[in-house]
Amino acid sequence: MTRTAGPAQRGAAVPFPRSTALLAALIALAPLGSGAARAEDPQVRTTKPEAGGPRETFRLPVIAEPETQARLYARANGFVAERRADIGDAVKAGDVLAVIDAPEIVRNHERAKAAVGQADARVALADANLKRTAALAGKDFASEAALDDRKAQSDVAVADREAALAELRRFEELLAFRQVRAPFDGIVTARNVELGDLVVGDQASNATPMFELARTVRLRVVADVPQSALASVRLGETVTVTFDRFAGEAFSATVSRMSGAIDRRSGTMRVEMTMENQDARVPAGLAGSAEFARGAERSVRVPTSAVTIRDGKPMVATLRQGAIEFRYVELGRHLGRTQEIRKGLSETDEVVLNPNGMLRHGDRASAAGAS
Repeated sequence: MTRTAGPAQRGAAVPFPRSTALLAALIALAPLGSGAARAEDPQVRTTKPEAGGPRETFRLPVIAEPETQARLYARANGFVAERRADIGDAVKAGDVLAVIDAPEIVRNHERAKAAVGQADARVALADANLKRTAALAGKDFASEAALDDRKAQSDVAVADREAALAELRRFEELLAFRQVRAPFDGIVTARNVELGDLVVGDQASNATPMFELARTVRLRVVADVPQSALASVRLGETVTVTFDRFAGEAFSATVSRMSGAIDRRSGTMRVEMTMENQDARVPAGLAGSAEFARGAERSVRVPTSAVTIRDGKPMVATLRQGAIEFRYVELGRHLGRTQEIRKGLSETDEVVLNPNGMLRHGDRASAAGAS
């Protein structure tokens, strides 16, 4: 005899084992971690940056120039009466290098002193006349017009004295110009006058200086850097300088200035380096070469497709804990298929390849091929 299930039996749910039901509940309640990939996250292709490798070097010709140099011209007309310095002499600031005999300036200075004395006498006379006239005007023995006239004469006399004093100071300065002094500590590198030579002061046609002075305890090493190497030259960078005169010896210099403009004729940028020369071993004007290092000390390389420009600045998209993170980077050399990154990335970062314009900072994503 076959038994059929009743209505209550046909509508009843089939019970699960207790262990299976508990496992399903735990899976449903378990939250996804912040770095876990989700099925609905878009997938992106990623790669790891490569180490930049050893730094390459390149050499450029340089010229060692004095840190400070000056051409000294005459400011007074006359003849060279004394020459107290010669080529190669070490001088201190304020030392007299030459004395110019300028009799015309001496006579004019004496005349200016006499003019000041005359002006003082006129001031004293005008002041006395003003006092007498003021006393008479107080007793109604002089008119107001006469008193005003005496005041005007006194003011004119005072102004004349000020003009005479200014002329005297001018000739005193010209007298000081008879002595040609060193403006700073240095070495006389050129001497173009002899005893008895006529010198003309303050003349545009006077193209030959009396002396040339240079300070060589610190040198400016000058190089013209081509455009292709500018990315490898940084302010504050230390470079190695060598000279044929000092075979086998290297000097250290620091990049101190860059002109910031490309010369149209040569297509290069002027770069200056500072080199200490306390013992004055390296003479000014010596030619040599400087060795620069290409790339940063700890740079990485990424595919060129990983670099994008946003807001006018180079950026690289990275994938970190399942989210897109855009970083500003400092670019180095362009190496064809790869781009050198000086700052902003490390070898442990996960770089997104070909980031499209729809990606935004903080977007969820997962690496292509990740489980």
